[in-house]
Amino acid sequence: MPSLPLGTPRYKPGDAVVIDTRAVAGHCRTPAYLRGKEIDHGDWIELQSVQHWGDNSGNRASRHMLGIAYLDGKTPAILVVRGTYGVMKIDAWTLENKKLKKLWRWTNERAPFLFHGQGQHSIKVG
Repeated sequence: MPSLPLGTPRYKPGDAVVIDTRAVAGHCRTPAYLRGKEIDHGDWIELQSVQHWGDNSGNRASRHMLGIAYLDGKTPAILVVRGTYGVMKIDAWTLENKKLKKLWRWTNERAPFLFHGQGQHSIKVG
């Protein structure tokens, strides 16, 4: 398949949608027709260096996941996850008065060893 600009849909009507949403300048790109009007935006978890995440290929640093959790039992929060196996970071955000508010960041960088080497290819909240 020929190389297409970032964000270019690679489908024809009726096909499954495959879109290149690689981060550009630290932001995750999603085509406007999939997300509606932007309300607010926040900073993505920073890359630092590829080696910081525990490998030299960028594989672990390029693991990104999103989830929704009701952390207080009633308000939806967006969980943004970056990393797997080595360093993992999770940011929690809520939307208040049409502004994203960062609640917290969790990282396993200084956590007990049992939180290291834990890999996942999905996020589950409960």
